[in-house]
Amino acid sequence: MDMLKRRWWMEYNISEPCTNLKDASKEASPLDIEQVGGVFVLLLIGFFWAFIVSIIEF
Repeated sequence: MDMLKRRWWMEYNISEPCTNLKDASKEASPLDIEQVGGVFVLLLIGFFWAFIVSIIEF
């Protein structure tokens, strides 16, 4: 472990700031139905499955 620590912290120590952080946008993209549609599909499948199980149980 000491060898790995020395390798990454002493040999590969780069003190330059990351350039890709400056390019990142600070706004979050809005969520629409295309991005969260899978959640609704899973909910519908769960409701359907619960309905089937409740019919079988009673």
